[in-house]
Amino acid sequence: MDKNNLTASKENYIKAIYEIVNKKQAARVKDISGFLGIGASSVTEALRKLSDEGYVNYEQYGVITLTKQGTDIARQIEERNKVIRDFLSNVLLIKDENLAEHARQIEHGIKGDLLDKLVSFFQFTQICPCKEPKWLRGYKAYSLNGNKVNDKCFKCISYCRKNNLTKPFPENTGDSCCNSCD
Repeated sequence: MDKNNLTASKENYIKAIYEIVNKKQAARVKDISGFLGIGASSVTEALRKLSDEGYVNYEQYGVITLTKQGTDIARQIEERNKVIRDFLSNVLLIKDENLAEHARQIEHGIKGDLLDKLVSFFQFTQICPCKEPKWLRGYKAYSLNGNKVNDKCFKCISYCRKNNLTKPFPENTGDSCCNSCD
């Protein structure tokens, strides 16, 4: 099974097992049931499927561990969630106790290539060694100012909209609002 075809539910099971195994070396049905807040019979059914698909080592009444494939998927899920949380916190400036939940909602609400591209973009904004782009500094200033633009930006944006432009002034003139975001 391709990781892009994993359902949110299967990802939740894999992640739960990964976290439990990291704490206890192995998981049991009751551990997973308690972690996810669902019934043991639902966990057992899911474990059978995940075992058949090669993600978990599972025998009834035994301990549960992830296979290498399951561990790889869990690490990918964990890294993807961290990248999204970092983007939300460091770029969008969201300071919220529910940051991890917001990241999970994004992960489960967007799938496939779109999620991969967004995570790639989020990651790039965090790891690029180049100076932070002007538009990103401008967004941060805008966000920190209660979604209000400063006077110079307002003039620039108005000029662009009026003249159907994406860039109003040559950067070397000093008239572009982006110079005020430094």
